[in-house]
Amino acid sequence: MGYIFGLILGYLIGATPILFQIAKSRGIDLRSVGTGNVGTSNAYRHTGKSIGALAIVTDMGKGFLPPLCMQMLGFGPTVQLASAIGAIMGQMWPATSKFQGGRGNATSAGACFYFDQASFLIAIVFFLSTTFSKVYKILKSDSSDSSPRSKIVPILVILSFGLYGLLAFNQGITIAAMGSVFFIGLILIRRLTAPWPPDPVTGNVPQKSILSILILDRPN
Repeated sequence: MGYIFGLILGYLIGATPILFQIAKSRGIDLRSVGTGNVGTSNAYRHTGKSIGALAIVTDMGKGFLPPLCMQMLGFGPTVQLASAIGAIMGQMWPATSKFQGGRGNATSAGACFYFDQASFLIAIVFFLSTTFSKVYKILKSDSSDSSPRSKIVPILVILSFGLYGLLAFNQGITIAAMGSVFFIGLILIRRLTAPWPPDPVTGNVPQKSILSILILDRPN
């Protein structure tokens, strides 16, 4: 029962449409702009830097809060992990947004931070150091559909979570290493199930390549 409770609580927290409602208050429906994702990167591109920064904090909080609640209620690490998985699933497939949410990267990162702070800090330094130029270009761009999208960042996202898992395993923090496997799996599944809106210029629906979607998080 603890696992079910953790999954449900996590899902409810993850599915809370905080970011969607903030964007909507500015007259922007995240489902109809850019990639159509109700997530951090799409919010940044179309609502501005301040809300983009808020999106990172709220989405990471969704991954951190559920396992913390489970710990405070006296549940063990595996139930805490179940609640984190539920939160990520809620952020990816929220019933409040017709089961189309974000990629779950920031929420997964929040869960990683909860289970092993040291490995998280090393992994995030690796990610930021290898994507600095790409992230800088995105930060300097405006919020139009033509803002640059990197091919390397989605690859480094997976590598960073993998590095986190290896570091946690090396330290004997099995629950964190196990979590990284689940988180990577969910991120890849979300990439496969994410909708891709028509090209804003041609109006054509993009042809899809499964390999490109899994590795590069883009249809082709």
